[in-house]
Amino acid sequence: MTGTIQKSLVVNAPPAVVFKALTSENDLTHWFPNIARLEPRVGGSVEFRFTRDHKGRSGLDHRVVGKVLEFVPDTTFSMSWKNTSDPDFPDTTVTWTLEPAGNERTRVTLVHAGFEKGSSWFDLHDDGWSYFTVQLAVFCKDNTKEIRKTIIIDAPRELVFNMWTDPEHVTKWWGPRGFTTTIYEMDVRPGGVWRFVMHGPDGTDYQNKIIYDEIVKPERIVYSHVSGPQFRVTATFDEQEDGKTKLTMRMLFESAGERDNVVKKYGAIEGLNQTLERLVEQLAKVSAERQEFVITRVFDAPRDLVWEAFAESERLARWWGPKGFAMLVNKLDFHPGGIFHFSLRSPDGQEMWGKFVYREIVKPERIVFVNSFSDKDGNTTRGPFSATWPLEILSTLTFSEDEKEKTTTLTLRWRPINATEQEHRTFEAEFKSMQQGFGGTFDQLTEYLAKHR
Repeated sequence: MTGTIQKSLVVNAPPAVVFKALTSENDLTHWFPNIARLEPRVGGSVEFRFTRDHKGRSGLDHRVVGKVLEFVPDTTFSMSWKNTSDPDFPDTTVTWTLEPAGNERTRVTLVHAGFEKGSSWFDLHDDGWSYFTVQLAVFCKDNTKEIRKTIIIDAPRELVFNMWTDPEHVTKWWGPRGFTTTIYEMDVRPGGVWRFVMHGPDGTDYQNKIIYDEIVKPERIVYSHVSGPQFRVTATFDEQEDGKTKLTMRMLFESAGERDNVVKKYGAIEGLNQTLERLVEQLAKVSAERQEFVITRVFDAPRDLVWEAFAESERLARWWGPKGFAMLVNKLDFHPGGIFHFSLRSPDGQEMWGKFVYREIVKPERIVFVNSFSDKDGNTTRGPFSATWPLEILSTLTFSEDEKEKTTTLTLRWRPINATEQEHRTFEAEFKSMQQGFGGTFDQLTEYLAKHR
């Protein structure tokens, strides 16, 4: 017995806004799937990916594919719908119909047909559509007062976030094409002020004052634009599986009228598009200029033994650190999210502390961790030898075995994260000394492995 899911509600937005929310890839990802691909024409392809469900549970990978069956702007949108995660998923169709409901409102009706009534897929979609139709209504209501834009950037989240908070970077991309920016003050913390002037291509200067409301590094920035026109911005930075970053920017105005006025008077939508295009271009330049420190050593030992030298505290204490330094292991939790906290004592008795925070461990191939100096309580501190040494360095160790020769090639890659331009310059200036320092450390590892083969 086939079953049909039907939902109906009134949305506080005109049909044009609702239809755009249903058919725009950018709008869809704000209330529906995590990734959307949609060709807005009859016969066009549809692809949605859900990596979390309507209850917020992550770890899913549901991929829905289909074709656009009907496309009547502001009135009807219909598509076929098939979940590829289940080869037995039925051929179903989703149809949205929109009717004016007066006072800039829209009656929205959803019909999802083709399921077997009472099946698990029927119940799951019935529950899901109850949630998502409400999300659609919330999005459309807010969207009349908002300007939103989502882009995927081929750069790590820490770098993208830093482009928004380091004045040296901001001046190189902020504003539409043809604009330049002079920053007088930029205090990136809750309650801090950002004061700047945007110089238009026609010579007009635009004074701006922003107050930061929320800074969650490297996830979210919220600020209020308190000079006219007034609005609130939320920028979110979501890390993607392939090392890219999903950036979403929302500009919320007091009313739909104020939003429309800014769009007409200042060309805000096109201005935002151009600004984010400039951000992507500047990120490409910065990524090309960035240098990471790389050192490689071949050890005359099997990979499992080299791996163990990094995974067990008793072994690490025998060789890690600069040549001649004594190590004390305070804690080693060798798992993603775990911490390696240790101290190093120099031959003249000076003590310094350090820590690793593990991000990824793939035995016996790769270890990824954030390396920092610390105090004895494990708090991150600045390096004792330089006031501009980066606070955090992303470290990637790879282990490659030559089974025939019974050797292991170890490669260490180091790059600063959440660092300023000056910190990057300091880091890159120390490459020669880092080669010498790690060379001595790996010499100690060679000696240790020779004794324990």
